[in-house]
Amino acid sequence: MVRIILVLVSLTCSGFSYGESYQVELEYKKAEKLFIAKDYKQTLKILKKISSKEYPPANYLLGRLYARGDGIPRNFKTAYNFFHKAAQHGHLDAYRKLALMYKHGDGVKKNLKIANSYFKKASILAESKNKRAKPKNIFSKIKTFFFITVNIIKYIVYTFLFFLAIGVIYNIYDFFVSLFTEGKETLKDDCSKSHESQNHSTHDFLERKLIELEYAVEFLVTL
Repeated sequence: MVRIILVLVSLTCSGFSYGESYQVELEYKKAEKLFIAKDYKQTLKILKKISSKEYPPANYLLGRLYARGDGIPRNFKTAYNFFHKAAQHGHLDAYRKLALMYKHGDGVKKNLKIANSYFKKASILAESKNKRAKPKNIFSKIKTFFFITVNIIKYIVYTFLFFLAIGVIYNIYDFFVSLFTEGKETLKDDCSKSHESQNHSTHDFLERKLIELEYAVEFLVTL
């Protein structure tokens, strides 16, 4: 039972991780549409919210906003920082932007050697991506299917754990209700008996309840 619960919890955690990354991607697509519509204020608001998730396209687009001064004061140094973050995660266009910044000295000291190195990295990355290119529509459908499946499993796990908890709580409640009811009846019966008989009956009752309590504890431990 414990192993099953651990496996279910593990699947739930992995579902959370994938679900979060998928949510970030959806937020980015929303920001991208707003950027195309030239709603830079809302674009910036969404991108700043997801930039901490280390999502390269979001950092790249933030770099573009600062480099062009769209909806915010133009700031090449800030743009450079966002382009650099995106490039560290292999964003092709971010490498190209860094190369141009070093070539023209925008926000950084002009350096053709570094510019050429970034152009070269961008070229190598572009060639590598072309070799590994896959149909985007198929990949997108697979991702969506996986996301839905993970969420279904997640809700099944939640439901299972919820009813399991209710079962445990009910067993504990039933045990104490039984203990109180039987104890009350036993005490009433004992009042009509002799002192010696009363002690014997009470002793049997307590011994029986201790055995039931041990079973209940063993049941909880096996969970």
